[in-house]
Amino acid sequence: MIGRASLAFGMRRISRSAAAAIALALAWGIALAAAASVYAEIAAETRARIDEVASAPVAHGQTPAIMVGVISGGDRMIRGFGETALGSGTRPTTTTEWEIGSVTKTFTATLLALYVRRGVVHYADPLQRYVPAGVIVPRYGNRQITLLDLATHTSGLPKDPDLSGVRHLDTDAMYQRLGAYRLTRPPGESFEYSNWGFALLAHALERAAGDDYQSLVEREICAPLGMIDTRIDLTPAEIARQAQGYSPEGIARPHDNVTWPAFNGAGALRSTMEDLMRYLAFNLGQTKTSLGTLLPDLHKRWHRGGRADAWVGLAWQMAPMRGTARTIIWKNGAASGFFSYLGFVRETGTGVIVLANRKIAARRIGLRILRILNGAAITIEEPPGDMEDDESRR
Repeated sequence: MIGRASLAFGMRRISRSAAAAIALALAWGIALAAAASVYAEIAAETRARIDEVASAPVAHGQTPAIMVGVISGGDRMIRGFGETALGSGTRPTTTTEWEIGSVTKTFTATLLALYVRRGVVHYADPLQRYVPAGVIVPRYGNRQITLLDLATHTSGLPKDPDLSGVRHLDTDAMYQRLGAYRLTRPPGESFEYSNWGFALLAHALERAAGDDYQSLVEREICAPLGMIDTRIDLTPAEIARQAQGYSPEGIARPHDNVTWPAFNGAGALRSTMEDLMRYLAFNLGQTKTSLGTLLPDLHKRWHRGGRADAWVGLAWQMAPMRGTARTIIWKNGAASGFFSYLGFVRETGTGVIVLANRKIAARRIGLRILRILNGAAITIEEPPGDMEDDESRR
């Protein structure tokens, strides 16, 4: 079991594009704002209840390993159970690398909000402006797909394009399928979860910013937040620390997906609990950084979600915590046998991260812990979310 987390970290190998910015962040320090919350401390009884919830999937043989990270105001708690690979005996730690799947989309959305703030792009810009010459983006009548439509899952594009016969989808093939697709409703009209939409958004931002996706994430997000182990292509040192993902049948999964590399910006990032705790603190408004000005846009209720009481922000999904007046902002992910969940309640300064290397109900576990942190009865189940399938099964 891993005890209470320290947010201190050492400098490991990073890309040259991010090294200078991270060094500056380290020099000045990543200051945490004082959290005005009545949930500022995690009581011993609460920690015990969280341990019970977090340890159950390993104890019941549902996953080889699980990690849970918790923030409650100024307090932190990280727990790890099981082993990173079956038979290895290696316990997960704060620097174990995990695939985070569609949580990647929240990084893509952060880049969008940042470049809108800088005037590089605008939410209302048509996607057509940022595709290669000769590519025709589908429209419905005179209504074009905008960058905001892509970021809020309201583009009218399906979850994925036709992937029949595809081993690895490259960018050219993705755009060919885009040109052949016909929208059945106006963009901006209704919510439909779309990996394809976020892949297109990531490519649009690459073209607008003039750099590849991983470099943008490292330089613009990870460097200011001090996240040194979050990327698509791991360093040799990070590869040595990565967990192994598994199918529901317990078969080891490779780091692979039929939609990669075209869909990297929709679900290919890998990260550690240490980095994700920084990312969670940032989204809770606890980190003093210029990126904090983006939070109102990221967490804004831009459009109705997949249920009558649900909303979607920029990638983030929102729903009421049943039995309370509070709102849960969340995102989950699934890739290569890994399942993840990141959720938080801004009103109380509480948040949770769940990482596992086999298919489990990560969102349900995260919700139960959030309810414990917020004094809500865990006997009240939250409704199903707009959850993506495990993309590694394709």
